[in-house]
Amino acid sequence: MSESQEVIEAVKLLKERFKDNADALMSALFGEGEFTLSEMDAADEAAREKIVVAARANYQEEGAIEIDDGAAFSRGDDNPERGLYVAAWVWVPDGWYKGVPAEEGDWYFTVESDVFGSDEYGSYDTEADAEEGITRIKAEAKELNDGIVRLYTAPYQGSGENPDAEEGD
Repeated sequence: MSESQEVIEAVKLLKERFKDNADALMSALFGEGEFTLSEMDAADEAAREKIVVAARANYQEEGAIEIDDGAAFSRGDDNPERGLYVAAWVWVPDGWYKGVPAEEGDWYFTVESDVFGSDEYGSYDTEADAEEGITRIKAEAKELNDGIVRLYTAPYQGSGENPDAEEGD
């Protein structure tokens, strides 16, 4: 039996021993804390992929919340048998940390697609109004069922210019 086969057999035995307590298995294999995909055993690649796919399906919004293939994840102390935390990238507009009051000014969002290019929507009086606009536009686009992939920016404040757009001539 090769060394890699021995490792796989050892992992199978550990998984059988800890089948009802994944948190204990993770702690036995890797200690406490966060686990990245590269730190976990290769024999469980399919399970890790399912975790990332499930997190993306339920939380990812292009341009607002994004989850990497190699996202770190960990089990919390409150309900470790019911789920785990997955690390994600969250978009933070400049206005949120540069002192622009959250409810002042005009709010916009942009929808981009390969078919229609970039369309800006607004202005909205508040960020909440702009988010309602995004929800409404997403629902209308879903009803079209036209197969066009649309990317939505998070709401932003400004003079009507998309902060993500590149300047051109």
